[in-house]
Amino acid sequence: MRLVLPVVLIVACAGNTPIPGPGGGGGGATAGGATAGGATAGGSTAGGATAGGATAGGATAGGGSAGGSTLCSGVQCVAQSTCDPATGYCKCNGIICQGGETCRCPTGQSTCAESAKSCVAGSACTPVTCSGGTTCDPADGLCKCGGPGGPVCASMQICQLGPPAVCQGGTACTMPCAGGTSCDPADGICKCGGAGGLVCQTGDICVTTPLSVACRRPCDVRAPACAAGTYCWWDSLATTPASYCAPPSGMQPQDAACTTATACFSGNPARAMHCNGLALGQTGICRPYCDTAAGTAGCLQVPIAQVCVQINGAPAGYGYCQP
Repeated sequence: MRLVLPVVLIVACAGNTPIPGPGGGGGGATAGGATAGGATAGGSTAGGATAGGATAGGATAGGGSAGGSTLCSGVQCVAQSTCDPATGYCKCNGIICQGGETCRCPTGQSTCAESAKSCVAGSACTPVTCSGGTTCDPADGLCKCGGPGGPVCASMQICQLGPPAVCQGGTACTMPCAGGTSCDPADGICKCGGAGGLVCQTGDICVTTPLSVACRRPCDVRAPACAAGTYCWWDSLATTPASYCAPPSGMQPQDAACTTATACFSGNPARAMHCNGLALGQTGICRPYCDTAAGTAGCLQVPIAQVCVQINGAPAGYGYCQP
């Protein structure tokens, strides 16, 4: 099942109209479930120094630039997908490809109109042999540390599988990287995606998935503090699972199927929900976030009783409501 999004304009800068829901992007807490906890998942900064504090400007790999969109700044798309300036997500002819798929033009065409692109099973690894602990990403045929969505190591670097998976080595790389970034041996700067990747702003973390590489603001799903138009999500599909602020990629209601970590968003007011059970090639189910410390008080009990269950692989306390 592919997720086709409704037309929703989401802009994360002040003065524009955010998606329906409370300002500031809280959206994730349930009744009685919010805490004052400020801890973030992977809260270390993305390598500290930035190139003049600027991000990589939203250029996409193989798919064109995002046209200066604020939401596309710090987002790099895989293969021939393009960052949608209205949502900040990498799309293929208006669709977010599923894990294991890649965006391609018709056979034999290296470039084509956006309307001619389609999501197809990734097959770029057929002629590729990787070494040094790296694995080929079927979306673009590049050898990556940690597999699809991981950083690209330079020839003089080695892959440390971690977690998180990072590229190490190179004479210019003298400082360890943090926040999911890897050192680019060409300039010694910690980047999201490794060699040739993006420079994240101080305080951001690097979130890599089989579909994109992006610099995101970390957050706590129990007590989100995100910019207007963005909400807090736990992403189990990321190469290094983390919680971060991002706009919704869908409007899936509670108990609906979901194919991306940011697809569950509904209610009155609208709020972010967890895509529980999401894995590569496997859909999840939308469940409200909660704080396990609050127990049943963290979940609505009407029209059906629910308990707060710890999210697998997430920091202690990050939960979802289970009937």
